[in-house]
Amino acid sequence: MKSHFDAPSSRRRARGAVTLGATATLAASLAALLAPIDDAAAHGAVGFPIARQYQCRLEGGYWDPPNGSGIPNNDCRAAYRAGNNSAYPFTQWNEVSANPVGQGNDLAQLKAAVPDGLLCAGGDTSKAGLDKAPTALWRKTQLTPRNGHIELLWENTTSHNPARMRVFISKPSYDPSRPLRWDDLQQIYEAPAPAPVPANGAGHLPGSIQSFYKLDVTLPPGRSGDAVLYSYWQRIDAGNEGFFNCSDVTIAADESASGFPWVATHAFVEPGVVPQAGQQVRFRVMGTDARGAEVVDVRQPITPYNTNRSVWAKQIADQVNGRYGNIARIGVRSGNTIYFDTTNLNANKVWLQPNYSSALGVVGAK
Repeated sequence: MKSHFDAPSSRRRARGAVTLGATATLAASLAALLAPIDDAAAHGAVGFPIARQYQCRLEGGYWDPPNGSGIPNNDCRAAYRAGNNSAYPFTQWNEVSANPVGQGNDLAQLKAAVPDGLLCAGGDTSKAGLDKAPTALWRKTQLTPRNGHIELLWENTTSHNPARMRVFISKPSYDPSRPLRWDDLQQIYEAPAPAPVPANGAGHLPGSIQSFYKLDVTLPPGRSGDAVLYSYWQRIDAGNEGFFNCSDVTIAADESASGFPWVATHAFVEPGVVPQAGQQVRFRVMGTDARGAEVVDVRQPITPYNTNRSVWAKQIADQVNGRYGNIARIGVRSGNTIYFDTTNLNANKVWLQPNYSSALGVVGAK
């Protein structure tokens, strides 16, 4: 477009417009740098067993006060403080990544990109709090294998195929008082990334999570107790981008020994589910086909009389356990039965048949 001006006043206006435009551009650039990452533009994290940074992202509390005292749990608070009071590992929960030359096939290059002591940070010193907070401090997800297998779940804001998946477990000799090193790990899984399964609103962050990678991982025979699972998702492209996540676990006895038909997945009520009167709480179970079609869909209307979590949670649990008890159960296990614990709501888990997934969220206008 031509921008020729003959009059001096036009030239002054043009200079003013350029100055204002440059100022606006600079302000926009600064805002983009300071803003939290857009979840939908990044990649993913391990949702089960939940990765360190993902757990901290979900629980929040890291924006204020600056000393981290608003962070509700000791492990995430320690990671924040050990990382120079930085929320960066949590806001970048789905991009704990590095770009190893050789795409992980050259061990020396992999260690150069993700050195010892920075494994949980994906080699990024600005996320080092994820490694500096002692492993012994991190809360553990209970893993209950079935015939020696578990299902590991990547929750993707953007899936990337082709890719290659690797999973490692810390050796029994690992000292949890120090950061993880490559020599502490034993590889237990490697395969091409499977086809992503649509999330259909499921995942820890419904709406942000677009798909899942479901990995059938075999644990070492006889392994039990505390461990770290180290998950590595390597894109096969020119950029060499790989994602690295630490999940802290406690391995329980194999379910196949008892013949118990249910698999414990995750807590029934996740952080952030706080419905208001006029909304609905929706609980869904997705099936095993490639579309992840819903096989359970329960909606509990919220009124001024059931906004308390203890009320609507039991209402949903009663419906699921009663009408859909052959597909899902909500509660705690006692022997070979599952019952809803009204005295300790946080103890209640979602129990599913193998290869099913579930989601709980709030729908409707406030």
